[in-house]
Amino acid sequence: MRSLGLRNVVLFVCLLFLIAPGYSYRLSDALKSNLRVGDRNILRFSAQHGHLNPSRERAQLLQTSLWQQTKAMSAEEGRLRDKRNGVNSRVLYVTDYNADPSGQYDSTRALQTAINQAFNMATKHELLPGIPDLGGVEIHLEGGDYLISHPLRFPGKSGGNLVIHGGTLRATSNFPRDGYLIELWSSQSESLRANQTKSSLRERKGRSLPLSKEFVAYEDIIIRDLLLDGNFRGGGLLVVDSIRVTVENVTGIIAEDPLQLEITNNFLSGDANILLRATKKTHSISYLTITGNMFTGSSRGVPIVALDESAGRFTSVYDTLVDQNTAYGMALKATIARATLASSYTWRLNLNERLLFRDFIQNTQYSLYINGKDFPKHVLRSVKDNTVVVDADSRVSGTVSVLVDQSSDSLVLRSGSEVPVDTGAVGSKALFF
Repeated sequence: MRSLGLRNVVLFVCLLFLIAPGYSYRLSDALKSNLRVGDRNILRFSAQHGHLNPSRERAQLLQTSLWQQTKAMSAEEGRLRDKRNGVNSRVLYVTDYNADPSGQYDSTRALQTAINQAFNMATKHELLPGIPDLGGVEIHLEGGDYLISHPLRFPGKSGGNLVIHGGTLRATSNFPRDGYLIELWSSQSESLRANQTKSSLRERKGRSLPLSKEFVAYEDIIIRDLLLDGNFRGGGLLVVDSIRVTVENVTGIIAEDPLQLEITNNFLSGDANILLRATKKTHSISYLTITGNMFTGSSRGVPIVALDESAGRFTSVYDTLVDQNTAYGMALKATIARATLASSYTWRLNLNERLLFRDFIQNTQYSLYINGKDFPKHVLRSVKDNTVVVDADSRVSGTVSVLVDQSSDSLVLRSGSEVPVDTGAVGSKALFF
């Protein structure tokens, strides 16, 4: 009631100010103290006797500021009303869990509590079998800057349909060097991988787990509008045991055997990149999209997307797109590469500098532009080691333009029938035009 009364007084003063701009009105010190946005007064008072200096500009400023105050007060009242009435809001504000948005104190425990609470808000529905639907619950960082001393790890139990957004996470000086600020990694999967066979991992709650992942704990997770600062110690984001994860406007990402992962519209600076890691049992990448990101670095040649194949080389890459990213001071990498070369008899185009995977071109297109009236026969001689070789049967002056794709997402049409691409033959067959 007190807040409503104060708002009515403020709106009344605003109305008088707009109706009679030719007069001056004295405001009490108590009212002045409530007319603030941040640390600056909304109203400017003249030096003489504390009176308003009337003007249309000030009236517009006052009107705008009062509208902002009204919106903020209404949102806060709604938030308090939900609490009083026992309504379970699906927006979790981390400051309600005593997180420090100023970045002065460690907020690890508070943020982890908020994440755990989100996984306790499951609905009666399921996404994939065995993955509860969390109902679109949001973990709102409220634009704060939070210090964390340990990784924020998703709970061991499964869940999906969750959003984390709107703030900054910074590692403390004692953050584990092998940790990541946010880890989508279920403790349940660790025991499964260590103690069970590959065939038994396909069964969970009496039903087969779809897709090619051995174990999936998290689905439909959206992480956006975050700045992740590892403080030169830990990583940014670790994505394991997850499908259909969307990452937007986040820095520093690591994904293991990514499946249905989208990473778009991020700004990664300070040599921060995206790392794709193969596991010991699965060496595949499927339904991965990395587009529209901007990278900046220290001109040391760090690739924007890197591979960690220490546990095994990626042998299957399907429906994957890494393209249309920009880099300054870092090395561009993509699954699609375009190049041109001028020559007279043989055109050899080495695309290793741009392509992400080694010796893994699965689709190739080329065009030969001839200077003059010659019409030579030409052939795509070989596609091997990320090098495309085109030969002509006579010496001519011309330019070859090639477009290659490292993802097997297309079919070769022969005599009107569809035949799957034979990935085992890639790099050995010559395509004639």
